[in-house]
Amino acid sequence: ELLGAPATIGTDHMAMIENIHSLLSEFEKQQQETLTALQMTQAEAAALRKQNDHLSKSLDSQTQRLELVIQKSMVEGKGQQLASSTTSLATDLPHEGELDVDAEGQVMVDNMIGWMLKFLGGRRRKSAPLK
Repeated sequence: ELLGAPATIGTDHMAMIENIHSLLSEFEKQQQETLTALQMTQAEAAALRKQNDHLSKSLDSQTQRLELVIQKSMVEGKGQQLASSTTSLATDLPHEGELDVDAEGQVMVDNMIGWMLKFLGGRRRKSAPLK
């Protein structure tokens, strides 16, 4: 009986079935494209999370190094000691042309220490008590 079914279905119904079939095919294609885009976005997000973790660790490390240098300078009370200590921080900079994010962070820390030395001039300031 099914073999004779197309003969009993009118042309309007066949056209409707073909339209439904083409709509379903288009939907499946768009669904696959969306799935592919989602997978790519998830991979990019994972890579960005990994880079963010790396940069956070690097920032923490640079901050700790900066704090240690400043504490050492305050204990010794010499601005010049701070300047010479910052040069030892730059030992792991890459060669010229290979500057990466870590090195840029190191340069920024070194510049900040230099600016602090110029601004503070090696003097210790007494802070007023908070009221």
